[in-house]
Amino acid sequence: MLKRSIFMTVLILVAASGCATPHTLTRTVLDDSNNVVRLEAWLDDSQKPVDMGFEHPAQIGETEMARILESIRIVQPPGFLSKLILKAKSETEPAFTSEEAKAFAKPLAASLQTAAPNERVVFFLHHQRSVFKGTTSSGIAFVKDRRLNIILGRYLMGNHPGTPDIPVGGNPFPATTDQDFYIDPGPFQTLQEEKTAPGGREFVSPQRWLSIDYASLLNPPARTAPSTPLEPAKVEPTPNAPPLTLEEKLKTLKKLHEDGLITDEEYNEKRKEILQSF
Repeated sequence: MLKRSIFMTVLILVAASGCATPHTLTRTVLDDSNNVVRLEAWLDDSQKPVDMGFEHPAQIGETEMARILESIRIVQPPGFLSKLILKAKSETEPAFTSEEAKAFAKPLAASLQTAAPNERVVFFLHHQRSVFKGTTSSGIAFVKDRRLNIILGRYLMGNHPGTPDIPVGGNPFPATTDQDFYIDPGPFQTLQEEKTAPGGREFVSPQRWLSIDYASLLNPPARTAPSTPLEPAKVEPTPNAPPLTLEEKLKTLKKLHEDGLITDEEYNEKRKEILQSF
């Protein structure tokens, strides 16, 4: 009985040790209690970083990143009572204000510029849009196939009745779908349909994975004016030459005869026709 008890204890310790084994390696880029940005690499069973195939480091400047963030738009469907009583409708809003985009752009751009091909950017970004404590958005970002991918796990979470605050710096994705929002893609943006984030261990809610062709977004191709069919050139009619007088006809006929271009017989016959027409 004692041996069996010892054996079970060892199994429990081994299991606990396995559960405590970290699944990620992280590097902190920003941590100011409200905002957290870090680089994160997933580990396989042998505790080696998983190759994600990201195109890192990615050279996206701070100013360019701010423009990208300002282009992201969110839809928050109204609640049941708002729709029933106030007849509220879904409206699209910027995910980040201009001030927020400028503040978030620096750590996000710096993270992508220093990230390794197996590291993704994890972010918790604070929104202070009222006199209250503010809210937080979280997710991940990475560059792949020449596109910047941003996956939102939460948007403006916290400081709402019935919604808890989120642990800043923890998991960027909620364990359950506790919010009703989605991304409205704009020009050079598409939504990905994958249901798990890179690494295959985190559920992605529908319409929250945005893939951005940032090169085209920042430098859109010039629009060419539609070609118009060429109009056919107008041909002006040639004015008719005035008819020859009787004298001019006879002189011309005589000249042809003298030059040997017509015979005597032809000359006499043609001269007779001209005189008869007169």
